[in-house]
Parts: sequence; C-alpha cells; structure tokens
Amino acid sequence: KNRPMSKPSQASIDLAANVISRVKEVLIEAEQLTRPLEIDPFRGRLFELFVTAEGAGFTADGAEPDLSCDGLGRALALKASWSVLEAASKGLFCQLITIPLFKDHKILSQVSGHASHTIKLLPALTITQDDCNWITNSFDQVIEASHRVPGAIWSLGKTLVDNAARKSA
Repeated sequence: KNRPMSKPSQASIDLAANVISRVKEVLIEAEQLTRPLEIDPFRGRLFELFVTAEGAGFTADGAEPDLSCDGLGRALALKASWSVLEAASKGLFCQLITIPLFKDHKILSQVSGHASHTIKLLPALTITQDDCNWITNSFDQVIEASHRVPGAIWSLGKTLVDNAARKSA
C-alpha cells in the first residue's frame, strides 16, 4: 500500500537509523563468527527487524525512510562509505560537500577546521533572499548527490588525485 510522500518525523528517522544499525550489527556478528544468516539466532533477529520496519511502514513503495531491501542496501552502503571516508581522514566528508558546492554551484565555503563536520559559508555582504534560496537548493542537490554510492565518493577521490597530479607536474 502506498503512503503519501511527506517529510518523515524525527522519531521515524531515529527508528530507521536504529533498525539499520541493528541490521549492520547482525551482519558483522555473523561474518565474525563465519555463520550463515539463514540460521538462528541471526535469522530471528533479522526477522524481528524486518517486522519492525514493516510495522512502521518503511518497506512500502515510496516509503520515507526506505527500508525495503534496496533501500536498506543503499543505507548500509552509505554508512560503509562514510566509515571509509572518516577512516581516511576525520572530517573528509565535508570536502565531499564543499568541493561540488564550488565546482558545480560556484558557492565559496570551507570546512571550519581539522576533523570538523561543520561547513562555513562565505557569502557576499550584500546577500539577498534569492541568494539564500540558491545556496539552500545547491546544498540540497550536493547532499543528495553525496548519498549516491559510490558516485560522489569516487568523484571526490578523482578530484583530489587530479589536483595532486597537477601540483606535482
């Protein structure tokens, strides 16, 4: 059954994040023990999480958050990508946002400091409401693109490698 598209509540977002985190824990535990997911206790725990997601309406077509099989796979891949970026360098995720903001939208911004997850905007002193709307829409587009795995991450890597190659040439 289709649900109307509306912005999910914070409680829904928190519940979905909890389900995703618990699924990840089950997958990691099964892998560490080299046991298949199809047997208990893993099967039972995954079934319980599926029932929770189904009961909250997260598995329906167009659900937001989407915890269908595809949606859950994307969410786990996104979490893994975030972990890889953070392992490479704390705060690197912000570069995934600031680089395309400048490159694609000509918005000047910067990370507020080493290992920080805060982005500072550097607008002109004469910023208008239209400018604010343009910045907000640009952020929305860049953040949406960052959720496409591995697209945005590979694009960031390519940009960083290209810049390093130009400096060494």
